[in-house]
Amino acid sequence: MRSDIVLTNGVHETSKPKQPKLLCWSTHDEKGIERLCEKYADYLSSKTPIKAANCTSADCTNLFEDLWYTLSQRRSSLAWKSWCLASTVDELHQKLKSGISRPVRSSKAPQIAFVFTGQGAQWYAMGRQLWTYEVYRKSVQQADSCLALAGCSWSVIGMHFPILSCVCNQAKTAIRGA
Repeated sequence: MRSDIVLTNGVHETSKPKQPKLLCWSTHDEKGIERLCEKYADYLSSKTPIKAANCTSADCTNLFEDLWYTLSQRRSSLAWKSWCLASTVDELHQKLKSGISRPVRSSKAPQIAFVFTGQGAQWYAMGRQLWTYEVYRKSVQQADSCLALAGCSWSVIGMHFPILSCVCNQAKTAIRGA
């Protein structure tokens, strides 16, 4: 059986490349990030499945998913933060050993202005009305830039204004062609 084919419920499916996940660490002090990286790298080194190069087994996948979930949902958000993008345990282990992003101190506790639940309680295009508020507009633009840098294939602004996004893409294409 080919390694790029996965058997699911009796159906052969081609496996898709793993999407990178954002893993975040936070500590009370700047040096704490370095200590955490060392501890996590040691922990991953102690796991026997990852000792083989390019581990793709279910154990490695589960370990990576569990670690990502724990870091994103079960850890406190403290003053100093750092992050990395990784798709596999091996990739994460290499990044932890070579160093992840430079630690950054949060300037203040974040304040939530609004939350879109995604449960259909809103009316169509509700977020477009918020575009008139500068703080909302700047936040969406900043989120769009961050997602683009992380390799996101879609635009937050394009989701708000699909017609505007289409017009902008046509204009960019025309400029490149000129």
